[in-house]
Amino acid sequence: MPASEAKMRYIDGYNRENYEKITLQVKKGVRDVWRGYADKRGLSMVAFVTAAVEKYISTDLQDIDKYKDT
Repeated sequence: MPASEAKMRYIDGYNRENYEKITLQVKKGVRDVWRGYADKRGLSMVAFVTAAVEKYISTDLQDIDKYKDT
């Protein structure tokens, strides 16, 4: 059953207040590779990319200061 218009407005408002969007532009084919890795692990693309970034940051803390002002 489709969500009511009021419910969709509520969800949109909640998402605007609680989440930020990040748009990535990658070369053709990269998205499919990433999606394959995510699918193999039972993850959404958002969960996969988030985990990859968090893992990178946790293993590269000594260089993180150089990115603070970018």
